[in-house]
Amino acid sequence: ESVPYKAHDGIVAALSHHLRTLDGSTLRAIVPEHVDTLLDLFPVLARIPVFAHAPRTLDAVQSRKERRRRGFLALRDLLRSLGTQSTVIVAIDDLHWGDVDSVALLHELLRPPEQPRFFLVVTYRSDESEYSPALQALFEAEPDEHAVPVERIELEAFDRALSRALADQLLPQDTRARFAD
Repeated sequence: ESVPYKAHDGIVAALSHHLRTLDGSTLRAIVPEHVDTLLDLFPVLARIPVFAHAPRTLDAVQSRKERRRRGFLALRDLLRSLGTQSTVIVAIDDLHWGDVDSVALLHELLRPPEQPRFFLVVTYRSDESEYSPALQALFEAEPDEHAVPVERIELEAFDRALSRALADQLLPQDTRARFAD
């Protein structure tokens, strides 16, 4: 796929689902400035009527770069608002399949000052580090003295016995036979 921000698709879909559970007054209070640029980046959020009917700030002369910047800021503001109300956990699985735009958005969300409060979990295959443009963009970023703390945890592959034990623990009894050696 060549969809921009593909590492964030699942996150924004889950965010859209969560937002649809909120009442109208809560939603109106958290609609970010430039929400239309956010909808431009992630059309799934237009399923939220309060967002879809918010005032438009786009105009014909606005550059693509400026629209992207405003969309990033709108998502940042939305996550900041949500983070003041509850705990927000963002998980990106298989970032090695992501794109450089996804990493640019991630950097925007994490940059100081006043970054949104959320717990971020990112997984990737370490053997893809030299081949993945997303991972290269992530690791080549300039370290910032005010950056958020990062904890890296390397996991080894499960051996066959450990995989089997986990499957036995998690799968229902009648399903286990289908996954036998």
